[in-house]
Amino acid sequence: MKRILLAEDDPDILYMLQKLLCSEAITCDAVLDGQAAISAYDKAVYEDRPYDLLTLDAAMPLKTGYEVTEYIRKKRSDDVPIVIVTAHTEPLAKAHADYAGATDWWPKPFEPHEFKRRVLDILSGKPRQEWSTSGLSKRDEVSHG
Repeated sequence: MKRILLAEDDPDILYMLQKLLCSEAITCDAVLDGQAAISAYDKAVYEDRPYDLLTLDAAMPLKTGYEVTEYIRKKRSDDVPIVIVTAHTEPLAKAHADYAGATDWWPKPFEPHEFKRRVLDILSGKPRQEWSTSGLSKRDEVSHG
């Protein structure tokens, strides 16, 4: 069974992602801030139950997704896939994610089933594909901070 850590400060988005992803025989741990993400990550390493993927909101309280990524890459030297999810779509946000060491960067808003497809692609080892937000239904979009 694959394990992922979902870090998102909006409880509604976090709940939706848990319901969406945990139905695919994936164990999901969910946290609402960056410090909790670091604690969950460290606990998983300590217990020798590493994550297969981390999705981190860029703008969480206590520690940003960028800071969590930098911690994992620099302090732990771990190459676990890390995706930064952010409402900031300017090139500087992507550069910040790259500099922190993120594997990929996904803009909000996103369509939930597209998010799920991308997560499953990463977990199965498929190559990265371009993230597309064209033609999304406003009903299905997730766009919070």
